[in-house]
Amino acid sequence: MEQVIKEIGLSWKGRNRSFVLAGIMIVGALFLGATFKKLPLMPLIFGFIFLVIGFLNTNLKVFKFYQKHFVFQPSIAHKKMILNDNLVSFEIEKRKIIIIYKELEKEKTIKLLKETLTDSSVDVLRTTLNDIIVNRVGV
Repeated sequence: MEQVIKEIGLSWKGRNRSFVLAGIMIVGALFLGATFKKLPLMPLIFGFIFLVIGFLNTNLKVFKFYQKHFVFQPSIAHKKMILNDNLVSFEIEKRKIIIIYKELEKEKTIKLLKETLTDSSVDVLRTTLNDIIVNRVGV
């Protein structure tokens, strides 16, 4: 098994987004239940689902860099492996991060909100992706 070179995790805001949604759903369901004397189940169920998703995503590493590839995993259910040779370009804009790569001769895009990573993690991501592109071109 390959050794992980770098890992980038979620920021506080990215990690706790599901917990905030769960709280809003559960409190809203309880408020509606107290107001109308009947507990609505759908918001309560969705609240508990978001709570479980939040616990599953707490220690999630969004980017894992290996020697020849990197893994992008924004949630527990979504995982994408990208070879370093297939990385085309990346952009870090004011609010989002865009990574362009090739898969089966088609260009595909990964878009990620910048707020889901810390500022230092964004800097690490920028230098790492830049190193991948520069080292590949230099070979």
